[in-house]
Amino acid sequence: MQGIKLEPARILLANLNPDELRRLARKGRIRVSGKDSRATLVNAITRKLDVDGIADALRRLFPKTGPVPQGVLRLDRVARLTGETTVQVHSRSNPALGVLLLELRPSCLRLRLNSVPLFLDGRWPVIAREAGEVPHKRLYAGFIRPRRLHPAAQTAPSASKPFIIDEGRFGLRAGRLRFEFDRSGPISFGVAFLRFRKPGGRPSYLLTPIA
Repeated sequence: MQGIKLEPARILLANLNPDELRRLARKGRIRVSGKDSRATLVNAITRKLDVDGIADALRRLFPKTGPVPQGVLRLDRVARLTGETTVQVHSRSNPALGVLLLELRPSCLRLRLNSVPLFLDGRWPVIAREAGEVPHKRLYAGFIRPRRLHPAAQTAPSASKPFIIDEGRFGLRAGRLRFEFDRSGPISFGVAFLRFRKPGGRPSYLLTPIA
């Protein structure tokens, strides 16, 4: 992860389009123009709001009403869930991006993280977007160093050749997601639903560090 520039405020805004950025600016009482470029909007927001202010505006940005699509697991509504977990990175061009796999049995839930380093640091809010389920045998199907598979791998890695950055156990209860990672140690987040991303109606969440 060396050489990755960590800008928590800008990383939170990275997945918003210009219209969403304008709406978020209005939530934060920031004056912007309808003609402002995306870069101008990001600069205006980060000049006025810190990370906590942006996270608060994100919680209020998207409507929370409407029916939940059938078959969708809402992590913020799960009563209790425990299991094993791995954090994997796939992109050589942007190793800050990665996925979090949560054991469900007989499958794993895959969550795309907008910043693996910030997530594992445990001090910053990050966005996690559900990317569907994968077979349970994918939980440890990755490399721990070049040309060396994880000893618990049950199948060959996918074509993206993922590296397993960390692993451990997780517990989810009443909107609180706690991890006990082997390298990063204990990390806890509050889970706030943001929106359903189309197509497929998959939910996005804001994970906010908690003590």
